[in-house]
Amino acid sequence: MNNTFLIELLEKFSKQELQHFRAFAHTDYFNTSEKVRRLCDYVLKEKNSLSKQHAYEAVFQSVDYKELRLNNVISDLLQLAYRFLVQQHIEGYQLKQQSYLMEALMERNLHRPLPRIIKKATQVINRTSTQSHQFFQDSYAFYEQLDRFALIHDQRSSDANLQKMSDTLDAYYLCNKFRIACEMVNRSAVLNGAYEFHFIAAALEEYERSSAHYQSYPSLQIYYQAYQFLTQASQKGYVTLKNLLQEHASLLPQAERRHLYTYMLNFSVRQINFGRSEYYQELLELFKVLIEQNLLLQHGYLTMWSFINATTAGIRLGAYQWTEAFIKRYQHKLKTEERQNTIDHQLAALYFAKGDFSKTLQLLQKIEFNDVFYQASTRIIQLKVFYELEETEPFYALVKSLKNLLRRKRQLNEYHRLSYTNFVRTVKRLLDLKLKPLYQIRAKHLIFQEKLEALEPLNNKEWLRRKYEELMERI
Repeated sequence: MNNTFLIELLEKFSKQELQHFRAFAHTDYFNTSEKVRRLCDYVLKEKNSLSKQHAYEAVFQSVDYKELRLNNVISDLLQLAYRFLVQQHIEGYQLKQQSYLMEALMERNLHRPLPRIIKKATQVINRTSTQSHQFFQDSYAFYEQLDRFALIHDQRSSDANLQKMSDTLDAYYLCNKFRIACEMVNRSAVLNGAYEFHFIAAALEEYERSSAHYQSYPSLQIYYQAYQFLTQASQKGYVTLKNLLQEHASLLPQAERRHLYTYMLNFSVRQINFGRSEYYQELLELFKVLIEQNLLLQHGYLTMWSFINATTAGIRLGAYQWTEAFIKRYQHKLKTEERQNTIDHQLAALYFAKGDFSKTLQLLQKIEFNDVFYQASTRIIQLKVFYELEETEPFYALVKSLKNLLRRKRQLNEYHRLSYTNFVRTVKRLLDLKLKPLYQIRAKHLIFQEKLEALEPLNNKEWLRRKYEELMERI
C-alpha cells in the first residue's frame, strides 16, 4: 500500500494538515462514505506499518480480502485529498473569496450584507503586502463586482470602480506578460527552448509610453526591468534590477522573488565563465540574500547547482569559514541521490583551495561517476592538483583521458564542453611552458598570455591567471 500515490501525497502533508484532512473526511458536506472515513483513519493511524490486507479489514470489517473493492475506496480517498488541497488553496486567497461571495449574493438578489463584505475586502486589499500579478488579478475581479453592485443601485451615475477595474486589468496583463516573457527568455538560454513572444513589443511600448502612470505599480516595474535585463544581459540592467529588488522585494511572493534572483545568479555565473571574476562577490552576496529572505530551499530541498555555486563563490573569495558553515548547514537539504557526490566534490574543491592536496585527492576518489559533470569536474580538480605538485606523468595521462571524455560525452552542452576543453588545452600549455628552461619561458610567455586572455569560454580562468603570474615571478 505504501506504493500508492495516496500515501505518497499524504506523506507530504504537515502534522496540522493531516489533522485538518481527517476533519475534512469526517464532514458530511465533503464526504458521506463511512468506508472512506475508515480508510482515512487507518492510514493516518498506521502510517508506519500499512498493508492492504489490514486496510481491507479496517474498511470492510471483514477478512475476505478483495483488492478491487479496496482500490475503489483508495481512489475515493485520493479524490477527497485532492478536493482538500483545492479547498486549502482557495482559503489562502481572501480577496478572491470575498469576490466570489459578492457574486453569489448578487445572483440571489441579496444585497443587504454587501456593504460589510465590501468593507472587509477593502481592508484585505489595504493590508496585503504583496502586489504580484495574482494580486492584480484578484483586485480586478473585486472591482468588477463593485462595479456590478454600483450599477444595480444607480445605473445613471458613473462609477470609479470601472476605471479601477480597467487599470488593474492592465497592470495584471502587463505584469504577467513580462513575468512569462522573462521565463521564456531564461529557458531559451538555459534549455535551448524556442518560444514565440506574441504582443511583447506592444506591451513594452505601452509600458514605456505610460511609464509615469505605471510607477505606482513597483512589481510591474520590477518585471519590466527584469525583461530588459534578460534580453540585453548588461551590467547596467543587472544593477538596476538588483536595486529594485532591494527596495521592493517584499511586494513579491517568495516563489517570484526566487525566480528573479535565479536570473541574476545565472547572469553572474555566465560572467564568471567569461573570466569576470569580480562576479564571484556578486554571486556570494546573492546567496546571502537568498538565505536571509528564506528563498534558498525549494520544497524543502536545495538544488545541487545552488549548493555548488554558493560554495564555489565562497571558496574563490577565500571565505573558507563561511563555506564550511554553509556546507554544514545545508548538506542535509540536498536530495539523497545527489548528496554525497556533491558534498565530497565541494569539500575537495575547498581543501584544494586551502592547499591540502592529499585530502583533496582522497575526497575525489570517493566520487561516483554517475553524472558527466562529476566525471569532467573531478578530473579537472585532479589535473590542477597534479599541476601544483608537478606530477608530470599522471598530469599528461589525465590530459589525454579528459580530452577523450569531452569528445565522447554528449550529455554536456556545447558551452560547458568548450569551456572544459579550453581549460585542458590551456593548462597543458602552461605546464609545457613551466617545464621549459627560463630563456624559453621568457621568449614564449607573451604568446601564452595573449591566448589566455583571448580564450572564451574558459573554465577556471582566474586560477590559470594566478598560475601564469606565479610563473612570471620566476623570470
